[in-house]
This record gives sequence, structure tokens and C-alpha cells, in this order.
Amino acid sequence: MTDKPELTRRPAWPQSSSRPVVTPLQPSVAMAIRPESRMILVETVSNPTLRVADIAGIAALCRENGLLLAIDNTFPTPRAFRPFDHGADIVIHSVTKLLAGHSDAMLGYVAARDGVARTSV
Repeated sequence: MTDKPELTRRPAWPQSSSRPVVTPLQPSVAMAIRPESRMILVETVSNPTLRVADIAGIAALCRENGLLLAIDNTFPTPRAFRPFDHGADIVIHSVTKLLAGHSDAMLGYVAARDGVARTSV
């Protein structure tokens, strides 16, 4: 007989779900647009709550209102999600956080789809 507690293995991911839960576009996003608004900035996956943004809904909202869509793609990395393929005009990424992984490099980038987006920011 031992006094050590029994260790049990837990799965790393919930067994009942194979896809991330996408937070649907909230009416508050549309209501926050003002006449002077020029851009919407969104994280693909929010930090620290890990909510997945409705990029398709937000991209449609930007197109309808003539707004630029800037996406912070730091969390999923360019390998997992390609914002330009989903309507982004501008992509922001902090290489320091997830790509480098060891906090031994400080780097980031901002990329724009076209020259109009680059000069209008």
C-alpha cells in the first residue's frame, strides 16, 4: 500500500470536439462603427480567452462599410491561418511570441495586401 495519490491521464483536448468554437459576429461590432471609422482590428484567436473570431463575418462587415480589415495573426501563426485568404487588408504578427518560442528574438511584421492599404494606414 502506498501513500502516493493515484495519477490519472486526461486527454489534452476535449474528446467531444474536433473543431474550435467560433464566436459569432456580435451586433456590438457593427454598432461600434462610426462615420469616422476607417479600420477594424481583430485577433484571429483572442488572448487570453482563446475565442476564435468570426473572420468571415467581420470581413463582410468591413466590405459593406468600406473599412480596412487588420488581423493580428500572432496566435495561430502564418502556418495555421492565412488572413489574406480570408479578406484581411493588413496582417500583424509578433514573431517573438509563438514562432521564436524561446523569447530570445524580438521581431514582428506588418504586411498589407496592396499599396492602397499600405499608404492609407
